[in-house]
Amino acid sequence: MDLPEEPPEAPAEPAAPAFVVITAVALGGAAGSVTLTNFGGEPQNLEGWFLCQFPDYWPFPAVELGPGERIDISAASGADTAFRLFSNQAYGALDGGQGEVALYSDGQFADPGSIRSYVAWGGDSQRTQVARDAGIWGADNLTANAGDIIARTGGGIGADGYQVVGG
Repeated sequence: MDLPEEPPEAPAEPAAPAFVVITAVALGGAAGSVTLTNFGGEPQNLEGWFLCQFPDYWPFPAVELGPGERIDISAASGADTAFRLFSNQAYGALDGGQGEVALYSDGQFADPGSIRSYVAWGGDSQRTQVARDAGIWGADNLTANAGDIIARTGGGIGADGYQVVGG
């Protein structure tokens, strides 16, 4: 009697691509910061990406963000570490009232295909419509004051995906 053939091995599931989003914005003026997290299953090299607060842009150095890792980008000056980068005021201060932070995968700032994550507070800002066209920001913005922290809650598009925590 012949034994049945063993079933072929199932191909390995590919890891989910990198998915880097803004997970927190600390509105601390010149000492404010932005936190990014990679929720994907692959590492993402951020070299060539930009953090934007119109009209100011900060290009990322060669830094890799592994799956599940996060990195803080301070508006202040300082010496970079593995988990904290300093923009030396290149993307401006993070003030309460009205503002925005956008993460771009390249320098095409008006292209909805280039914006990866976005957070706005107060009235509409310069890149709000680009984020809406990309489907990553809704009709409403957050209300936040100096000293507040805007934190991603993990659900919803736009303001529905964040909460403001008083400072």
